[in-house]
Amino acid sequence: MTQSNLTQIEHVAQEITKINEEIAIEYMQQEREYSHFKLNNQQHVIMTILVENQDMKPSELAQRLDVSKSAISQQLQKLKQKDYIYLYKDDHDKRSSIIGLGEKGLEYKESINDYIHDFSKKCADTFSYEELVEIRNALIKLQKII
Repeated sequence: MTQSNLTQIEHVAQEITKINEEIAIEYMQQEREYSHFKLNNQQHVIMTILVENQDMKPSELAQRLDVSKSAISQQLQKLKQKDYIYLYKDDHDKRSSIIGLGEKGLEYKESINDYIHDFSKKCADTFSYEELVEIRNALIKLQKII
């Protein structure tokens, strides 16, 4: 590989990084604006994960976010007070708790699902099925090298 090719690849890789960051920020902002919930950024991320992965243990959530259990515990207590979540004992390990979605959490889930449905419609209006598969496959490859 020549120095010129390497420079071109580095330039494109930097553009990909920038586009990826902009997409992630815009997606999160639109998703938040779509819902009427007053959550801070951490709570929004936690709720989005819990909507996708119901019945997680707080320790699993902390590991997924790469934060301390105490940091997660603080956010979970705030979400619990607002009825976004509730905690219940694990049937297999009574020492552990599992996070369930409370009434507001279920409303949040419905709002996120509505947003995803609308986003999917926009994708269908903009891209062919084959293009979407290509985009998905390219993103999977990118995810593997990050």
